[in-house]
Amino acid sequence: MFENIALPLRERTRLPSSEIKAQVMDKIEQLELMEVPYKYPTQLSGGMQKRVALARALINNPKIVLFDEPTTGLDPIRKNAVLTMIAHYQQQFNFSAVLVSHDIPDVFYISDRIAIIDDAKILFQGTPTELEQIDQPVINQFIHSLDLLKEDLTGLTNRHTLEQAFTKAQMSQQVSGPFSLISLTILGLAAITSHIGAIAAHHVLENFAHAWQGAISSQTIIARYDELTAVALVPAAEVRQVEGMLQALSNMSQTAQHFTIPGYGGDDITATLLAGAVPVRASDSLEQHVADARNQQTPLTTIICSGPRPGSIS
Repeated sequence: MFENIALPLRERTRLPSSEIKAQVMDKIEQLELMEVPYKYPTQLSGGMQKRVALARALINNPKIVLFDEPTTGLDPIRKNAVLTMIAHYQQQFNFSAVLVSHDIPDVFYISDRIAIIDDAKILFQGTPTELEQIDQPVINQFIHSLDLLKEDLTGLTNRHTLEQAFTKAQMSQQVSGPFSLISLTILGLAAITSHIGAIAAHHVLENFAHAWQGAISSQTIIARYDELTAVALVPAAEVRQVEGMLQALSNMSQTAQHFTIPGYGGDDITATLLAGAVPVRASDSLEQHVADARNQQTPLTTIICSGPRPGSIS
């Protein structure tokens, strides 16, 4: 690995061997690679190989370093380690780092400026804060791709579409009639995620998404609002009508909903499905409507998640 790091100096300078050795050993020490100078690449871990590659790139003290897909193919732990390494050494050696990456939004957290490129066009360039404020469907698909996948799998609309539909509902009420908003929260979903796993929580939410779609008007938009809450926007419905829909949901769930989670062997986890409805008003924000609907929530049913019982078929 010593010769690997020294290669740029040997090819591009006329420095004596003693000076090359001094510079290489200095860079090795700075990057905490003291155990690798005389090892072969196959003897190093993937993360250590990337640090050696960085040492070779920095040996000539460049002002700009290009990282081409530095985290491709890495698991989440190693990916985070590589991004942390880049951010740490960028500050230590004061170079400008240019990252080309498909790991969105992970790379945003270590970036000062971002350019999103699609089909040879720059869709956006600016700071991460500016990116969070922008409202363009294509860019939102880039940023929230994982959330969009979760929403597609659960049968729920994404929040961006909900916000657009909510604004349209506020503007069109005089023509198309009243709208109502329902807040549906699974109180205890976080406990299911932390004790059993995100897949189990997804399974629960997916099942209730299908139940909601069946009990509420087919024209209703149901979106995932945050990790615990879904929001339904119901057209042409007064709150009293929506309360009837919620009662129908409650009648469908008179007994506790039991979810058997394959592979889970811990204690039962109990959660509660809550719902509340408010009329859509022209003057207030979506956030205010959701907050008001949460204040109106009452329990609909109890959810119990457990592992397979002895002799049962999951």
